[in-house]
This record gives sequence, C-alpha cells and structure tokens, in this order.
Amino acid sequence: MEFDIHSMKQRAKELMGTTKPSPRIAGVIFCIMAMVYEIIYYVLAYITGNDGMRFLLYWAIAELVYLNVRSSCSLYGLIVAREQESSISDCLAAFKEKPVSYFILGVIKDFCYCIGIMFCFVGFFVPFYLFRFSVYVIKDENVGTFQALGKSAKLLKGHYVELIKLDISNLGWFLVVIFTYGIANFFVKPYLALVYAEFYDYLKAQQELFH
Repeated sequence: MEFDIHSMKQRAKELMGTTKPSPRIAGVIFCIMAMVYEIIYYVLAYITGNDGMRFLLYWAIAELVYLNVRSSCSLYGLIVAREQESSISDCLAAFKEKPVSYFILGVIKDFCYCIGIMFCFVGFFVPFYLFRFSVYVIKDENVGTFQALGKSAKLLKGHYVELIKLDISNLGWFLVVIFTYGIANFFVKPYLALVYAEFYDYLKAQQELFH
C-alpha cells in the first residue's frame, strides 16, 4: 500500500456518497452535540452560580457525551473506510465500546492541546500529531488509554512528513470549518474522518510490512 493523497481523498468522496447509513449522519450528530455543548456550558455557569462542585459535576457529564460523540465520528469513519457492515448505531460507536476510555482520552488530548497553546502554539502540534490516531488504536487493539497514546506515537514514527502533507492538502477544509463557525462540520467532519482512517490503515500496513 503506497501513500497516495489523491487516491485516499477520491475513495473518501466515493464512500461519502455510497455508504448507508451515510457518514453525514455522524457529522450532523457531531455538529448538534457541539452546539448543545456550548449552550450547556453557559447555562450551567448561570444556573449553578457560585456552586463550583455542582458545575463541575454537570459539566463532566456534558463533556463525557461530547467527547464520545467526537470519537464516534472518527470510529464510524474507520468502519466505513474498511467497508464493514454498519448500522445507524455505529454513528455512536464510542458509546457501544469503551465510553470511559474515549472520554479519558479526549480529556488528556484536550488538556495537552491547551497546554501547548499556552506555549505560543508550538507545543500544540506535538500532542496533535503524536496522539492523532489513538482513538483508532483503542478500537483496533483493545488497549487502555495510555497504551493507545504510546502506540499512536509509535505508529507515526517515520511518517510525520506524510501526515503534514495530508494536513496541508486539507487546509482548505479546515478554513471552511473556521469561517462557518463549525457549521460545515456536518460534511467536513465525516469526510476527513474517512480520509484519516484511510491514512491510519496505510500506517498499519506499513508497520506490518516493516515487521
């Protein structure tokens, strides 16, 4: 299996149009949850007032749901990319398998991103690339959160340039999401999930070939 950005993108577009249930459903669910999550944050801040513990409890529940919806979109992309039999419930795949693991993973990654941003954005890209495919690793190898983080970093060894090239080729989609305040994610999120699922399987194939 060779690294071919054009082929990966072309196949993702074809799968977007032919797969049932459509990956767009996962994108719509993600967009709705992202908007609800933002609303919940401000509502909780208002109704809990100075009760910090109650706010943290409610926020943790909302975060659990949001992070698992985010992971589910990626997982459904992997299912579709592998042309496995799927159902509408697979759009919420993370809830069916290891919701706590995906929640912990999401918290760790977001925490690392925040710390990275504090260091003039340079530190953001380290965890962003190292932990990029940890969601898939949890599903594929049935490992814990921290093992998945390590395996994701190991999987990418020697392939960072390829991933950067793939990201640059998708820069237009990232900008569309930013300029539409996330609304375009109903299409962009599942499409990119398919593209990066293709790249993940490429990495897996390269790893098996090397060994």
